[in-house]
Amino acid sequence: MSHLHQCLSCPPASSHLPLATSPSRHAPTPHPPRSPRPPCASPPAAHAADTIAAGAGIVDESVARFVTEEGPARVADLVDYGVQFARDAHGKFVLSQEAAHSIRRVVGVSGDRAGVGIMQALTAKVRATPSIRVLEGFEADDLIVADGRVQGVRLVRVRGADSGAYEFYPACAVVLATGGIGALYSVTTNPEFARGEAIAMAARAGAVIADAEFVQFHPTAINIGLDPAPLATEALRGEGATLVNGRGERFMLRIDARGELSPRDIVARGVFAEVVSGRGAFLDCRKAIGPEFPEAFPTAYESCRAAGIDPVTDLIPVAPAAHYHTGGIATDAWARTSVTGPGAGGAGGGAWELQAVATGRRTSTLCVLAWIAVIRTLFSVLFDALPSRRCDSASGSTF
Repeated sequence: MSHLHQCLSCPPASSHLPLATSPSRHAPTPHPPRSPRPPCASPPAAHAADTIAAGAGIVDESVARFVTEEGPARVADLVDYGVQFARDAHGKFVLSQEAAHSIRRVVGVSGDRAGVGIMQALTAKVRATPSIRVLEGFEADDLIVADGRVQGVRLVRVRGADSGAYEFYPACAVVLATGGIGALYSVTTNPEFARGEAIAMAARAGAVIADAEFVQFHPTAINIGLDPAPLATEALRGEGATLVNGRGERFMLRIDARGELSPRDIVARGVFAEVVSGRGAFLDCRKAIGPEFPEAFPTAYESCRAAGIDPVTDLIPVAPAAHYHTGGIATDAWARTSVTGPGAGGAGGGAWELQAVATGRRTSTLCVLAWIAVIRTLFSVLFDALPSRRCDSASGSTF
């Protein structure tokens, strides 16, 4: 995760518009309400139009509109949680451009540290919230199903004297944030535990799995033999970095007129073709970024320097790597699965929401924004549902 989208001139609002419906086969129920917002200089409609164009005919337009319209309010939520998105001297967000976007509309943290920045802020917020109980040193092992519904989660201790011991936690509701499947691939940006195990848990519980082939490959993982592979963020190409092969030829313009800012699947295929041909693929940041690289993109710079590469003066070897999984557990528009009890969110979860936007293979940052939007939707459902059900907080936890 590197950046998020924001229509930065538009303030968020808090009331709701009428529900919209979607033709998606996984979404028979109305879509969650949107937040109305006044007209702005960079409207979500333009963002939705870019999304629909990038989706190559498989986008559910109502979902694209929902996600892009929710964007400003959801980014504002992250700011309220303490995420320090980069700003200029006047206090305005610094915007960058990424693949399949027609304008600059992407906000980040310290160039290429949005993922770390968001995780640190959210972790601190969780730990400071008394109503949230955090269980550490456990892994989820399976969902417990009885009487046709998910009743809780079986956990296994992975640290301490009781390592390997199982514990059962009953739950009023279960949310699966599955973590992706990248570790099933030989080259991935994902950690080694991202093997799709929670998707298997949902399948064993009877959940419908949809569009599991929707795997997004990041076109420019740094090809230095590490697992997981570090990233040369897409924002580098947004700032003008180009892709060349070992002969120095800029190859993407032969494939698509948008060049390095073509949708991710197009760029990934182009890079892969050069790699398997033996010509290799390299990101050239020398002219576009040059001496500003260390400060502007510290994460990528540190990864390069650790491998003996100086991106200020050297080409960066790159290859596609399995990155996001946007198929997985099928849900309706409210992030509810086909099994009574669990909801899904995160990589591999909420398949309908992400799939209908069709960013699974083509763009990055809208995936992140869609996950944030669907998680908000999911928890609005949980908060509405839980007061009508009894939950023994002394003997279990709500996930």
